[in-house]
Amino acid sequence: MIGWLFLAGVAAQILVAFLNKVAMWYVYYGREVEQSFSTTRRYRLAEWFSEQFWFDIVMDLASILAFSISTVMLFRAFV
Repeated sequence: MIGWLFLAGVAAQILVAFLNKVAMWYVYYGREVEQSFSTTRRYRLAEWFSEQFWFDIVMDLASILAFSISTVMLFRAFV
């Protein structure tokens, strides 16, 4: 269980980083490289997502919770 919780925390951070990176690339591409891309659904979704702070907070809290629980479990196993 300890390993799964650590893995879940890491996975949450990787997921949020990946989604943010993809969203920001779409926004950059639509604004700086190909302005016609800014009319697409992918661009609008990426722009919306890039402005949503709550998703980052939820994923960070999930990671903190998973890391905290697994750390306490590990500490109890050795003490």
